[in-house]
Amino acid sequence: MRSLEAELKVGVGDYISALCHSVLRVEPYTSCWFGCAYCYARWERPVGSPRPKPWLPRALEKLWSKLPRGLRLLPFRLSTLVDPLQPLEEEHKMT
Repeated sequence: MRSLEAELKVGVGDYISALCHSVLRVEPYTSCWFGCAYCYARWERPVGSPRPKPWLPRALEKLWSKLPRGLRLLPFRLSTLVDPLQPLEEEHKMT
C-alpha cells in the first residue's frame, strides 16, 4: 500500500492549473467502473474491478486532527482520476 502522503499529495507540474490551490486529492476507489474512451486518467488507473478504500476516511480524520486549530479550510480534489458515483457508491458511500 502507498503511503498516505503519496496517496493524497498532488504532484506539482505544469499541467496543474495556477487557479487551483489544492495540494491534496482524494480518490475513494482504486479504479473506475466505466472505462470511458475519452477518459484522461486511463493511463493512471486500470479499468474495471474497482474497490473502495475503506481506510481512507480514518486516514483523513487523522490528517485533519494534526492541522492547527486556526486552519479551518483544507481544499482538496475529490475523484480526479475515478468517477465518484460508480455503481458501488450506492453500497459503500465513500463520497
